[in-house]
Amino acid sequence: IDGNKLKRLEASIFSQSINLFRINLAYNELEELNGKVFNGLTNLKELALNDNKLKRLEASIFSQLINLSKLWLNSNALEVLDEKVFDGLTNLKTIDLDCNKLKRLDGSMLRRMTKLEILSVNRNQLEELDLNLSRELPNLNYLFIDENKLSEIDRSIFCHFKSLSLISITGNPKKYLSYLDENKEIDPELSYDEVRLVHI
Repeated sequence: IDGNKLKRLEASIFSQSINLFRINLAYNELEELNGKVFNGLTNLKELALNDNKLKRLEASIFSQLINLSKLWLNSNALEVLDEKVFDGLTNLKTIDLDCNKLKRLDGSMLRRMTKLEILSVNRNQLEELDLNLSRELPNLNYLFIDENKLSEIDRSIFCHFKSLSLISITGNPKKYLSYLDENKEIDPELSYDEVRLVHI
């Protein structure tokens, strides 16, 4: 049901479809979602909500999606996320939050996502990275934070990322890059404007 200019969904729209594997609600005009709209969908693996007009999410909206592995929330208008909004997503492996208006992404918000492997927050308004991110995401492999407003990153954040293999940091202020080349595999002939991937 993607690309249908939907503006709202009835709370019971999926109540008779509890065995759904994937739901694609992308490219609609959804501005909000009832907190119970995904209740009972314990078999759902993939949920696409990208390219809508979502400004906020109810704290309980994903609480029953215990088997969800991929979630797309990119290209919405999210500014603030409730601390408990992702609590039910214990099996999530990929989340895309690109192209929103997020200024903060607290580690406590992701504390249940211990299996998360890919986190993408490109083109938001992040001004800092919470040090708790690395503690809460022990299995994170890929972190994409391009085109935010990060002026520097505390080097201690890398100490707890045990599985991290790639960070993409293009389009942020260059100040915080000054120490990354001390222990990271960056080609010394590249200027910081050209650096895209930092391999740990």
